[in-house]
Amino acid sequence: LLQQLSAADGDSIILTGDVHSSWAMDVLDEAGEHSHAVELVTPGISSPLLNREEAEARDADVMEQPHVRYAQMWKRGYMIVDVDRERVQAAWYHYESVENPEYVEPVFSAAAAAVNGERRVSRVSMDSFIASHR
Repeated sequence: LLQQLSAADGDSIILTGDVHSSWAMDVLDEAGEHSHAVELVTPGISSPLLNREEAEARDADVMEQPHVRYAQMWKRGYMIVDVDRERVQAAWYHYESVENPEYVEPVFSAAAAAVNGERRVSRVSMDSFIASHR
């Protein structure tokens, strides 16, 4: 897959789900120098990967990885993806709890974007994400 991505003309975005966590990362070569693609991962809405304590214990190790721009490993929620000719961007919204049967508003957690031609993802502000929709 990495060979195909490397040989491809243009940019590649990998959209992933069903891993029960949220991520924005570069898909690097084995040497960790060249990014072949950007991967955006949406969380599960009803079941987590880890419980809060397990996830928080791993947070520092995960965020030390040079290809990871965002990771949330225990909150459930969803991701909104917006694509146009200049960039792809995603925003993650999470729920503090899904155990309560009453409606709870999701909370904005993070946003990230990859600009056409760069094959790298960066964190962006909520304001930047919203402004691009106007």
